Amino acid sequence: MKKTVFIRIHPFILCCLFLSVAVDASTSNVTPNQFNHNQWLNQLGSIEQAKLLADDGMATDYFGAAVSLSGNWAVVGSIRHDAVANDAGAAYVYEFDGSFWVFKQKLTADDGASNDQFGYAVSISGEQIMVSAIRDDDNNGDSGSVYVFGFDHNANNWVQTQKLLASDGSNGHWFGFSISIQNNRAMIAANHENQLGSNAGAVYEFNYVADTWQEGQKLLASDGDTLDQFGQSVSLSGDRLLVGAFYHDVNAEPVGAAYVFDFDASSSSWLESQKLLSPNPESDGYFGFSVSLSGDRALIGAHQETGGAGVTGSAYLFDFDGNDWNLTQHLTGDANGSGGQFGISVGLLGNRALVGASREAYNGFNSGSAYVFDLIGNTWLNSEQLTAADNASRDEFGVSLSVLGGQVIIGAHRDGDQGSDSGSAYVFDVPFPLALQLTGLAPGNSVVLQNNAADDLQVDENGLVVFPTALFEGTGYDVTVAVQPTSPNQSCVVNQGVGVVSQYGISGITVVCVTTPYFVAGMVDGLFDDNPMVLHNNGSDPLTINQDGSFVFAIPVDDQQTYEVTINNPPVDPIQPCVVTQGQGVIQGGDVTDVRIDCAVGGDLIYRGGFE
Repeated sequence: MKKTVFIRIHPFILCCLFLSVAVDASTSNVTPNQFNHNQWLNQLGSIEQAKLLADDGMATDYFGAAVSLSGNWAVVGSIRHDAVANDAGAAYVYEFDGSFWVFKQKLTADDGASNDQFGYAVSISGEQIMVSAIRDDDNNGDSGSVYVFGFDHNANNWVQTQKLLASDGSNGHWFGFSISIQNNRAMIAANHENQLGSNAGAVYEFNYVADTWQEGQKLLASDGDTLDQFGQSVSLSGDRLLVGAFYHDVNAEPVGAAYVFDFDASSSSWLESQKLLSPNPESDGYFGFSVSLSGDRALIGAHQETGGAGVTGSAYLFDFDGNDWNLTQHLTGDANGSGGQFGISVGLLGNRALVGASREAYNGFNSGSAYVFDLIGNTWLNSEQLTAADNASRDEFGVSLSVLGGQVIIGAHRDGDQGSDSGSAYVFDVPFPLALQLTGLAPGNSVVLQNNAADDLQVDENGLVVFPTALFEGTGYDVTVAVQPTSPNQSCVVNQGVGVVSQYGISGITVVCVTTPYFVAGMVDGLFDDNPMVLHNNGSDPLTINQDGSFVFAIPVDDQQTYEVTINNPPVDPIQPCVVTQGQGVIQGGDVTDVRIDCAVGGDLIYRGGFE
């Protein structure tokens, strides 16, 4: 049963749990991901590229409560910064100049007021930035609003171009609680909207038409109800939307849910296509508190799920098979990180997932961390655990994050560099594992692979292969075979082994090994012309011999495999006794050429038609 305490949650409390989502099988027997620290953890070699701070930051600003990346731009929300009034809020824009992240501009609302909390959610796509102020009062107290900024190339800065409100906004709706913008479309949530009940929540579509953002469809959950907080998190990917409702009831317990919507071009409307649930539902598990969508893949956080062993948290990956969304993997963090709130923030792009655990005791109480998962083969593996070089107690590193392939930004809104809870954000370059699938390698054999004529890797068995050195986005790769297998001799061929690492990582490389085949050949002596006999090798591959001379079987035999030449049909006109010598053995790295077949000749031979 839902608890009435969630009818209203103070924004200050929520700021400490906030997720900013960047654009981009429902069965209980799915095994949780069990990563191997010794094999995978911290093997990528990520680089902390920059620590971002507000140049005018001060205590309790909560800089880093929301973050978003797009191209060479980063936006960071500072929800309680006293920009134009107490707790009015601000957002800071940074640009990567090719070498460094440089502060570009501080954004504030042109009508900012006390306690608006401008910067609560931020989202950037191309040259459009949206920043919410969930406690703005234009539609009565705490109704919320979203400010749009566009990049002015003439002035070389960001300019406020529009202020968005919900057409039916009202007191306490918190319009702008979460935002996802992609190209000319944006989804803006009001998780305390009341159409289906108090704090049931709603999401509003906005489209950029004729240089103006115009409100489109209002989206509600088909089974929305009081306190669901539909719109707690949103993520937009093309014509698909994922919406979290972390307090939705299932069997009268607030376990949470996430809803998939697809845009139907024929009706020009968004249609709810599937409701996703946790395979391990728990009351107050907060499934759907964070969501991220990338094409046919969804990542959903449930940072309060305990698994019966203290508040640790979970995240779940779902894939769309063309008809339905199915659970593919359950991700968890450090088993010793009880209370870490793994899943409080999530980010997904292609084959890379990032999961925040802001209260994990990585470097002290609530210091926080973020986990990088990469899809290698058919399994998501934890390839690195990120934390700041100066990570300390109470920083809550990982409370917000945004992933853009090889580059990620992570908020630590309670970092104290500029005073208690002033906050910070960190940008990392995270390389991708260079992985491939090897097939066909003979038992006991080995092959040596190289990347870019170095990084040698000896492989002794088929399956998933990962090079020792991970590659940063934009790096070229060229996988080759340096040493072919020799016991037996095999030829291994690399497929799709040349390319440049994209923001989606590296995929599709295979190495196929085929054992080298050799021919079995020999000489026939004493056979009368046109007195055919039929030879077999290993009981098959029939070969008809009509005269003396050399012969070669049509089908070669793999190296280190046996061969046995036999006479299946002897010559009968006349009947000749023929004997095979040196006709069996093991292929030893080359053609067999010394098989002999000697047929008897003499005056007493019997012809099929009688004596001559």
